[in-house]
Amino acid sequence: MSVVEENIPELLLEQYALGELSPTDRAKLDRALELDPALRARLDGIKSSNAEILAQAPPAEMAQAINDRLKSWPVTPAAPVTPTKGGSSRFFFQRYIGFASAAAAVLLVGVLMFRVFGYPGESDTTRAKGGPASILVFKKSSAGPVQLSDGQNAAAGDILQIKYSAGDVSFGALVSLDGRGAL
Repeated sequence: MSVVEENIPELLLEQYALGELSPTDRAKLDRALELDPALRARLDGIKSSNAEILAQAPPAEMAQAINDRLKSWPVTPAAPVTPTKGGSSRFFFQRYIGFASAAAAVLLVGVLMFRVFGYPGESDTTRAKGGPASILVFKKSSAGPVQLSDGQNAAAGDILQIKYSAGDVSFGALVSLDGRGAL
């Protein structure tokens, strides 16, 4: 392994392959790739793996299959619906079901996700491994982030952050389903 190659974390190569790097970081990695054939081979392996996965599970087909499966699930409210101030109970019910569907979709995709790119603020070189898979949802508030508990509702306009840890599982995925049922 060359000196350049061993200093480049896998996460950075993944972000490069997906076009997620800033222009400055991309330019630095471009220079390193020109100098290091082993690093170029690692990147080519990532691109090849991504192409193979997308060929086996095309995004449009996967989205349709997940959406079809979600539509087949019975929808029942967990608690009585009460109207909100200034709104009808029908609107509240639709919004409640939308958020409940989104939460269910996030959990479903958590099991299907293949790669995890890390959490905001996580170092590019330090990644925790092992332990159980977990999904944490945080809501932005004036006092700072607040962790939502299982079954806790979010309202329209809430800003949420999802933290996912693959733990010991080999595969997982996160899916977002909005209140209108769009995947």
